[in-house]
Amino acid sequence: MARKNGVDRTGSILIADDHEVVRQCLGYVLRRELAAEQVIEAATFDEALERLADRSIFLAIFDLGMPGLEGPGDLAKVRRLRPDMRVVVLSGSESRGDVLAALEPGVRGYLVKNARTEILVKRIRPVLDGEIYVPPVVAELPREAPATAASEPRKPSPASSLTARQSACCG
Repeated sequence: MARKNGVDRTGSILIADDHEVVRQCLGYVLRRELAAEQVIEAATFDEALERLADRSIFLAIFDLGMPGLEGPGDLAKVRRLRPDMRVVVLSGSESRGDVLAALEPGVRGYLVKNARTEILVKRIRPVLDGEIYVPPVVAELPREAPATAASEPRKPSPASSLTARQSACCG
């Protein structure tokens, strides 16, 4: 039994994505690279929830845009059903907001679909070891909204701080 930090890696991986080619290709790579016994596929969120009854699943990968998944908050259902399992998001979105929203229900990794295959595998391994992986966009400072006249506090004009004598002199 390949166990590291409490995660049994000899079981199955669930790939929940509505694109068959993503499920099959990623499944092939992960079965080879992580030595998983089996890859279980699901095309919808409801189907994925049903598949989680298989207690051999040690890693579940979810696409945020799949049918039935209303948003990252729905992944809390997965965490309630299987708190022992590592959950990773594989998404086309690189939005900082999407990443942070996915972390809230307990997702352990957020991977972007445009990454090279070897990078995806490299990012999944630490998640299986108990770490959390997020893309670097999370470390960026949030963009500030452009200042508008209505949102800025009114600054006194320089002339308003002048004394009457200074105003008369310079006026």
